Amino acid sequence: MLKAYYQISIISRKKITKNRKKISKSFTSNFVKALYSMLFGGTSTYTTFYDYAGTGRYTYWGYHTTGVLQLSINSCHGDIRYYSNNISVVNPAGGDWGIMLGTGTDAVIPTDDNMVTPITHGTSSGQMQYLAGFFSPDVTISSSNASFTIERLFLNSSGGNVTVNEIGGYVNMSSIICCILRDLVSPAVVVANGEYLKVAYTIQVTC
Repeated sequence: MLKAYYQISIISRKKITKNRKKISKSFTSNFVKALYSMLFGGTSTYTTFYDYAGTGRYTYWGYHTTGVLQLSINSCHGDIRYYSNNISVVNPAGGDWGIMLGTGTDAVIPTDDNMVTPITHGTSSGQMQYLAGFFSPDVTISSSNASFTIERLFLNSSGGNVTVNEIGGYVNMSSIICCILRDLVSPAVVVANGEYLKVAYTIQVTC
């Protein structure tokens, strides 16, 4: 069984507060479609998904002119292809993929392709500084479970509180960014000015 868990921590000068690890119920249809495309293989694979700007895309695996098997991502309204050797969720500081935050409270639905109300990167009111994300060094295998963890730090330098109601995971496929996870945070997490927020997503397979 494939599962995801998330854990949110608040880091201040005086203490670290870790919230209880919670199960994520919210892989989106983009995740299933990307997985389908990769597992099917070959140039005939075709599935439509939507990037975080709401633009329709399709993806399949095929051979580039170099003879290397690569992921091809096309616009649904044209034949502009973007080739990539990898799908990344490890992002630099300020990068708009990996783990992202939002303030929206709408219920999660399978076709979500973005946060309802994204929190943008910056130091102005209502913003958070998006620091770099990082992966666990390897897959952990224990008993009947195999898992890895993706984490990201955020810093509130906005001058006031920022309330986080939603979190999500985004992949970067050759500069096309797609939401594969979205979760509502309940209760909401309030990040005070000067505090760090850490979000950790654990992807786990249980036999």
